[in-house]
Amino acid sequence: MPRNNMILIPIPLLVLAVFPMPYSFYGVLRAIVFMAACTMSEQHYRKMKDWNGLALAYACAALLFNPIVPAGLSRASWFIFDIGAAALFYYSWTQSGKTGASPTTIENPVRSDDPPADA
Repeated sequence: MPRNNMILIPIPLLVLAVFPMPYSFYGVLRAIVFMAACTMSEQHYRKMKDWNGLALAYACAALLFNPIVPAGLSRASWFIFDIGAAALFYYSWTQSGKTGASPTTIENPVRSDDPPADA
């Protein structure tokens, strides 16, 4: 199954965030990570039909990186959260290539009334 490469978009931005950047970069970063985390949380919730660990982790990341009410944390705290969020997105990307491991993996179900492939 192909991997969902859209998950990779926030990773380099989160890694860049550990370096001194203009303030506008962090605003854009918050918006991108917020949207990606909301999407991933919703997809994991829909797949499992319940709040599993990854759905909750992405929901927490969305709250932390929300652009409307920014969290006022120290630079050292943001370093940890930036790296942690990048690791979370990377983990989901590595799992998206495995069959049935990610809600972003689209599977073709085989119905019982379908003729065999070799017929």
